[in-house]
Amino acid sequence: MMNGRVWILTREDHEIVGWFGRNGRYPGQFIWLHSVDVDSKGNVYTTEVNTGRRVQRFVFQGLED
Repeated sequence: MMNGRVWILTREDHEIVGWFGRNGRYPGQFIWLHSVDVDSKGNVYTTEVNTGRRVQRFVFQGLED
């Protein structure tokens, strides 16, 4: 994560193919990101600490061409 964004990269060559999120306290935003995990379907889970104290799930909907 950088600048409040989670960057999406290809496994093969680490090419940036997308990003999501921004700094903040609302859904889809991050303030104290602690960990990130991805399940087998490509869904992303984030946890935050300090005043955020929450878990967010982002459902993979595919990549645009």
